[in-house]
Amino acid sequence: MPAALQDFGAEPVEISQVPEPAAVAALMALARRSVAMRHWEREHLPIHVSQLGFELFMTLPQLFTAGIRDRTGLLKQLYLMLPYSEKGVRLHLRRLEITGWITVGKAGRDARSRQVELSGEYWRLLALYAAHCQLIDGSVGVGDLGSIHRT
Repeated sequence: MPAALQDFGAEPVEISQVPEPAAVAALMALARRSVAMRHWEREHLPIHVSQLGFELFMTLPQLFTAGIRDRTGLLKQLYLMLPYSEKGVRLHLRRLEITGWITVGKAGRDARSRQVELSGEYWRLLALYAAHCQLIDGSVGVGDLGSIHRT
C-alpha cells in the first residue's frame, strides 16, 4: 500500500470489496459532477479559491434566517460556527466587503458591535449557485431558498 494512503489510515482493498461495475460507474459520474461543480464555484463565487472562503460564503446566509430580527452579535456567531481562526475569517469578510458582496457597519449604539448585510448581488449569486447545483445533480432547487429572509 502506498505510504500516502497509510498516513490516512486507509485499509487495503480486498478483491471481493471492489464495487460492481454499476457502482463504479455511479461513483465516476458523481466524481465528474463534483469536479464540474468545483470548477463552477472557483469561476463564479468570491471564495478566493479556499475552503474557508467557500464555507464563509455558504454560512453567511444561514445567519439571516427568517427568525433572526436583531442581527447584533452575528459576527461573533460566525466566528464560533466556522472552524477557522478569527483572523482568517476577518480577512475573507474584509475581501467580501471591499468587493461589495457585503457591508459591515455599526449595530446600534455600541460601536464595538458590528453587523453584516448581504448585497442583492450576493443573494442573486446564491440563487444562481442553487440553480447550478440542480443542473449538476438535481439535489438543490432554487425554490429551497424561500425560507431565507432577504434584507
